Amino acid sequence: MDRMDDFFQTPRKPPGETRNELKELLQFINRQIFNQIPSVSALAGILAGAWVMSTFTASPIKGTLAEWGFIQGGTHVVSSNTYKFLSVALPLLATGLTAYAVQKGLKAFREMQIELSEARAKTLPEEKRAGLQAKLAALETAREAGILTWNEYRTKMANIYQPFVKKPASKVEELIVNKVTAKIQ
Repeated sequence: MDRMDDFFQTPRKPPGETRNELKELLQFINRQIFNQIPSVSALAGILAGAWVMSTFTASPIKGTLAEWGFIQGGTHVVSSNTYKFLSVALPLLATGLTAYAVQKGLKAFREMQIELSEARAKTLPEEKRAGLQAKLAALETAREAGILTWNEYRTKMANIYQPFVKKPASKVEELIVNKVTAKIQ
């Protein structure tokens, strides 16, 4: 009987093990939340599709029943072709416009970060500034040779500045950078 009691008892953990387990749990939750979130443009497309589904219908009978409150769904009756067009084109349009707006926003954010980095670089010690200038000169040579587009050039410039003038990034900035780099690769 004693063996059976021993079997059902949980073993005691060392004193620091609970903290390590909690840390591992928080890292797992953080990874799931910040790496599994769909993009903003995908969410816009889903919302546009849901709006079409809840607002329009191609069936007059379903429209009447939804209007009377017997079923859930669209109350505005449109032709079958219009309904098909709205259910495909509107979510695609919402996705495309949102992706474009997010790209423009990220580009503006990158330019702001470059300006801030250029200002911070002026306060660097001479040897670090010399290393930074050498890397920027090599990047400029690549751009002049036509190897890089303007956007690639500016993105690489921001990446070159990063280790020299790095400040601790917030979680939002890390999320944005991770999303953008995931899309690029």
